[in-house]
Amino acid sequence: MAILSPRETDGYIHFDEDECIAAGKALADRYQQAEPFPHIVIDDFLPSDFLKTLLADFPDVSGHEYFDRSQERLKYQFRPADIPGRDLRNLVMELNSPAILRFLQAMTGIGGLIADPYFMGGGLHETRAGGHLGVHADFNIHPKLKIERRLNLLIYLNDEWPEEYGGHLELWDQKMEKCCHRVLPTIGRAVVFNTALDSFHGQPVPLTSPLGHIPINRIPNRPDF
Repeated sequence: MAILSPRETDGYIHFDEDECIAAGKALADRYQQAEPFPHIVIDDFLPSDFLKTLLADFPDVSGHEYFDRSQERLKYQFRPADIPGRDLRNLVMELNSPAILRFLQAMTGIGGLIADPYFMGGGLHETRAGGHLGVHADFNIHPKLKIERRLNLLIYLNDEWPEEYGGHLELWDQKMEKCCHRVLPTIGRAVVFNTALDSFHGQPVPLTSPLGHIPINRIPNRPDF
């Protein structure tokens, strides 16, 4: 059974706030006590059958620019305006809703979260075969809003993704000396972790799959008081 259940009203996908808060509280200890930094890997975060219905809405990468530098290669990014399918665009936007923010606040213990209206670093991502993302820590001050970026939320959309395809998200220790966790990007799996200058993560091993590596990514922020 999925952690959160998307609802639909008059064709609009949304989440129930009470369900989100209860789910966040139930996961709080796992998240806040995790090492090497606060994080959690959640299987069946959203129903896989629901996510599979949205795969046809994923944008075609033809003609789009991608990151091509030593830190990251063959990685595409799409903001909501680039998503042609209504339902997938709806879901990406709803992952910025008060209900999801309340889930994250209850789970992480971080109050006052706000969503990034500019989707800087957020939206949909796809990495093609041979692509990678080096181990790094994210920038922690939003360049437009000038507030602190506090969390990453990744939700994977890869259907039937065997281990040999690769694409594992790696979480490293705070001295960047060893990998502590490797997460296979299978459909419905979510990863949440604190955004800090020593929250090292990445996908350093080049992708071997003939398919794309497709996560939804959104990053909520908090005013930097």
